[in-house]
Amino acid sequence: MLKEGNRLTTLSHWARRGDQIASCVDVGGSCWFRQQAALLQQALSDRRYGSVVEIGAYPGYALHWLCRTIGLRGTAIEYVPSQARSLARAFPSVEVLEGDFLSPATFASGRTWDVVFSLGLVEHWSDLHVPLARHVEMTAPGGTCIVGIPLHDGLYGRIMRALDPALHAQHGCYSVAALRVAFVEAAGSGWKIETCRAIEGMGFWNCGLGEWVGRRGPTARAFGHKALGAWHRTVTRLPVPSALRPNAILVARRA
Repeated sequence: MLKEGNRLTTLSHWARRGDQIASCVDVGGSCWFRQQAALLQQALSDRRYGSVVEIGAYPGYALHWLCRTIGLRGTAIEYVPSQARSLARAFPSVEVLEGDFLSPATFASGRTWDVVFSLGLVEHWSDLHVPLARHVEMTAPGGTCIVGIPLHDGLYGRIMRALDPALHAQHGCYSVAALRVAFVEAAGSGWKIETCRAIEGMGFWNCGLGEWVGRRGPTARAFGHKALGAWHRTVTRLPVPSALRPNAILVARRA
């Protein structure tokens, strides 16, 4: 039996995201993914890879972008049944596996992919080693593991704690350094970390501010969403110190 560790979230937490997917969304140039897109295209385009899996794939936009841009066969692993069904409807060319990626029942024992990918997933464990070790197991020899997390160890964590303490409690407040150390310890020898750094300009999409705005009255909500949208379209293009970058990304290659 695989180690599950202490999960900070529940199935009901993830189900609250809903299950609607607009299949026409192209995230390659979006404010929240454009820097990751450029980095991943550079890291993967020269590799003769055939397969990619995204863990916690809903709503599937990043996985679809990877499949289309790099030319990979996609697999989505999704914990929430209704979201798994929506992924299958929106992206019929993608294999969808419904279930917990830590469970041996979700996919065949020993199965691996050339690219193992997750964004905003592993920080929902109190011990990073647990989900990272599973990422490592799932990566084929010569493959690449990509892990993105929100950086809640500084400003963004303080914002979330002030606005929504319950949401804050569902996130491990890990730093770039903590992500790197945990991956090295979980992976062991035979891996090379190609990049592990903070990324993007100053953005507020994963610190609870959007949820807080969504709970305001209609006028304040409409104004707040427009203001956040304008900020993200403009300010996130600007260079900022690492302490103000909202996310971290790790790219590691297996020998």
